[in-house]
Parts: sequence; structure tokens; C-alpha cells
Amino acid sequence: MIRRHPLVAYYAFAFGISLALGLLLNVSLIFGLLALFGPAAAAFTVAGATEGRAGIARLWSATTRWRVHPAWYLAAVGLPLAGYALGHMAYVIAGNEPLSIPGPVEPISLVLFFLVIGEEIGWRGFLLAGLLRNRSPIVATAIVAVAWAIWHSPLYFVPGMPSYGQPFIAFVAWVIPISFLLTWLWLGTRSAWLATVMHGTMNLGAAIIFPLTEPAELFMFSAIGMTVVAAGLVVTSWSRLTTRPLPARDVAASPSLVARETRT
Repeated sequence: MIRRHPLVAYYAFAFGISLALGLLLNVSLIFGLLALFGPAAAAFTVAGATEGRAGIARLWSATTRWRVHPAWYLAAVGLPLAGYALGHMAYVIAGNEPLSIPGPVEPISLVLFFLVIGEEIGWRGFLLAGLLRNRSPIVATAIVAVAWAIWHSPLYFVPGMPSYGQPFIAFVAWVIPISFLLTWLWLGTRSAWLATVMHGTMNLGAAIIFPLTEPAELFMFSAIGMTVVAAGLVVTSWSRLTTRPLPARDVAASPSLVARETRT
């Protein structure tokens, strides 16, 4: 089963591990934090079962690839903040008063900034990378976005979970554009660490740029801003996002190399 359908096996393991730990969140916050590493545990398990040491080494290489051009770090932080700034503008245009910025940052948000690497090892480092072997980036991103959103769904539908009763569709509207931002970053760096920086900024940036306390409104207006940013990247990188990439391999994380690949 694992060898024949590694991506399906990965998702089943990731969902099952995270759900089992997440259901213990009311026992201790530690279980909720450990649930973030369900995708990473699943990714390394399936990589080892299907490719042995080579698969684990490839995944670990993507996880620890931090030596990239500084422009990629600027993009990983700057693009999410730009999306939130645009979302804040949309909020004001809709007739609301501007919010005071920067907003307060909770200590747990700083911890989560780094712990989301447990997600990114799985979502970008394993699932996206695997889908890109025989699908275009746009199709692969759509699949990852749906899978990622469903993985979060117990938070919205299981009684006692932090987001129980809140509109799940608002969260989905936000996940879709940020998935395209993360794919764009992955194609340029092949780095789960850089994806972690962007993902962490997504979680932390709202408090700084758009400190709206109503989750549904925050997600919907932020989705507008993120969609504008993602649309700009899709337009400027259309050929790269709509064609099947070269076979999986490590690439030098240099914007100039990405530009050359896009033209070829």
C-alpha cells in the first residue's frame, strides 16, 4: 500500500497522527504542539519505507536547506506582510475604521513561527514535491491546498477544539492563495525551511499588520490581500506554474537560476 500509493499513505498517516494528538489538546497544550509534527512524521516514515535512506536524506536536505540568496528570505517575509497590508486596506475600503498597528504579539505566536516546520516538511517537502513529479505546479498546489485545509478541519468541527463553530469556509478562502505563495517559494528554493519562514510569517504577520480579532473577517479580508499578491506571482510566473517541472532534483537556490529555468 505504502509503496504503491505513497502520497495517499502519507496523507492518511499525517491526518491520523495529528488528529490523535490534537484530540488531547485539552489535556495539555504540548499535545497540540506535537500535532504540528504529524505531517513531518508521516513524511519521513513514508520516505523511508519507499526510498530507504536516500528518501530520508533527500527530505532532510530540503528541511535544512537554509543557504539561499537573501532575496528569498525577503520574499518569504515580505509577501505575506504585503498580503496582510492589502487585506487591511480592503477592510478600510469596506467602511471600517483602520486598526492600530502593530498589534500585540502573543508569546505562543513566536513559538509557532518555528514549530510550523513540522507542517512544511510534509506539505511542501513531501506532498508538493511528490505531486510535482507528474503534475503541473498549479494542479499540485490545488491538491495541496485542499489536503491542507481538510487537515485543519477538526479544529473547526470537533467540539472543544480552538476554532470550533467558526466558519471553515473563511479559513479555506485564506489557505488557497497562501498555498500558491508557498509553491512559488518552493519552486525557487526547494527549501522546507524557507517555506517555514513564510508560513510562520503568515501566522505572525496578521497580529502585526492586520490585528483583527474576529477570525472570519480576518481570514476573508486577508484572503483578498493574499489573492492579489498570489495573482501577481501567477501572472509573472505563468509558464513556470503551468508546465510540468523537470524531474525532482536539488536546485541551487538562486533567483537568477530560477529566472533562467523559467525562460527555457
